[in-house]
Amino acid sequence: MFSSERASLGIAARVGLVKHYDHPCPLVPAIPDYEAFWMNDLRTQPRDTGWRRRRRTLPTRLIDVTVAAVFAMIATALAMQDPARVPDVTIDNQTPYDLTIKVSGEAGEVWMAFALVSAQSQAIVRSPVDQGSVWTFSYGAGGEYPIDRSALQEAGWRIRVPAGVPQRLAAAGIAPSPQRKGP
Repeated sequence: MFSSERASLGIAARVGLVKHYDHPCPLVPAIPDYEAFWMNDLRTQPRDTGWRRRRRTLPTRLIDVTVAAVFAMIATALAMQDPARVPDVTIDNQTPYDLTIKVSGEAGEVWMAFALVSAQSQAIVRSPVDQGSVWTFSYGAGGEYPIDRSALQEAGWRIRVPAGVPQRLAAAGIAPSPQRKGP
């Protein structure tokens, strides 16, 4: 009866259920004289206004991104810590060679650039990273020389380039650095 009335009105409507968000709802109302039958096939359903279905606007997205960025920066700052450092270290190079000095811990597995020191001069390394109980200095072809941290402290964090460095460099066929003229 219901479908025959629709057919007589010339309205093409599907019969059945459609899933509307979380609960099924009929495509066709149960009341046969409902005024929606006189409309076309395009029907709108009320929009869910729950907090999950709300559209995000630019200001709220900007706030979300800002809060996430601040959280990430704080978490990173707490997780990352600066390595232990020691007071300034002075290197006294009384050799005729310009030296590139590297430093490592006792194992000598990981080397870190430490200083570039011109011939017949001194260089100060500001707040270097602590290498532990034994510091190993590498002078390239001039060799590696370990020094106890306690000996460095007693010397006032002052290192004199060992006498064996220029001898090893000369034996390796490395010529002394050219002399610089003063101003």
